[in-house]
Amino acid sequence: TEWMQAQQELQQSITDYAGEISQLPLDSPDRAAAMEEMARRSDKLTAQELPVLARFDKGFGESWNHFHDKKPGSEGAVLQTRMKMYGITDEQMNRYIATGQEPDGLKKAVNEARRSGEWPALGVVRASYQMRADYLRATTGSDDAASRKQADQLDAASASLTNNRNAIHMNWGSEKYSKLSQKYPDDTN
Repeated sequence: TEWMQAQQELQQSITDYAGEISQLPLDSPDRAAAMEEMARRSDKLTAQELPVLARFDKGFGESWNHFHDKKPGSEGAVLQTRMKMYGITDEQMNRYIATGQEPDGLKKAVNEARRSGEWPALGVVRASYQMRADYLRATTGSDDAASRKQADQLDAASASLTNNRNAIHMNWGSEKYSKLSQKYPDDTN
């Protein structure tokens, strides 16, 4: 599609610019300034790109709209609060969606979701993984097996964490029931 072609051209221009930066000496102030400028422009472009992509690609649009819905009770309504709990900014989330660059806050949320299965952590992880997976599907060709595989792995990891949460809470409930039934035996027998 036209969107994918424009996206690939933009990515190529960024790659070319990064190549030019890499030619500068490592200790050059120009190199540091150019890298900062590239990161700033990249964040700005990503903030514009993602909502536009959501309008053009149905799959990405569904996940983007789901996690950006502000209706009370929706996942989108609580995502910002959950992101703040883990120190994740909108720019970091957008960068993750577009590049896969995982911010420290997301790493913390993944560990917390694996360990305890708590909703805030799981919500952040599910949102980021789903939007990243749908972004990969929207911006790569059907012949890009590596990107498709990564998207499938993100979907599987999200499902696994959700199932893990269910198992953690089921085990907690079973243990609690066992303790309570020993403390307060059923006298009907």
